[in-house]
Amino acid sequence: MRVAMTVAAFAAMAGVANAAVVYTNTTQTGSRYQPGADIGGTPNIVIDDVPFPVGMTGGATHVEITKMTIALRRQGASSPAQTVNFYTTTFTATAINAPSLLGSINIPVGTGTAFFTDIHSIGDGSTVMATVPLDYALIAGFGTIGAGISFSDTAATATTGWRVTSGPDANANAGWLWLPDQASQFGPFTFSGTGAPSVTFYIVIEGNFVPAPGSLALVGLGGLVALRRRR
Repeated sequence: MRVAMTVAAFAAMAGVANAAVVYTNTTQTGSRYQPGADIGGTPNIVIDDVPFPVGMTGGATHVEITKMTIALRRQGASSPAQTVNFYTTTFTATAINAPSLLGSINIPVGTGTAFFTDIHSIGDGSTVMATVPLDYALIAGFGTIGAGISFSDTAATATTGWRVTSGPDANANAGWLWLPDQASQFGPFTFSGTGAPSVTFYIVIEGNFVPAPGSLALVGLGGLVALRRRR
């Protein structure tokens, strides 16, 4: 019974009971961004940095993602039905690594003639969709991951884009593109023009900060060994 309770305790540590909003950047501006397509026509993936203060992470090595929410800026009925893909990625220095697909949604054709903002989510806030390593070198005092999206509509005149925001949580105000056909990045970049908004996008992340996958299992094994020795 004592062994079973020990295993259950470690399982609870790795669970999602404490999943909560860990990042939010939702103060909307008047802009949107459409990443277009790579040289072979594959949709580019636009990436934003998602930094978590060390005081929040507690020095954890990974974050479990249980929900990701974004906002799209769309232009009425001229915004077509399409697929939006969600991604996570990691950093090496200022370079992004190849993104991993988190999930996809299908959005319907827009309505009316006016611009409007759509908010969309994947994940239920409790089930872990991905466990992503935190990078503590990109931004001092923060553990950072990358989060991104791509659109199946990549026309030059595309009328759907990722909503540009500012705050409230910290952000490096830089963006990256992953070019799938070239397996390489473009950026980091900022929008051009005098007084242009920073490259920060509408993102809300829910999840937990955890040790590296497998480390809890090793600790649990150590606990079982200790119990056997006591016997």
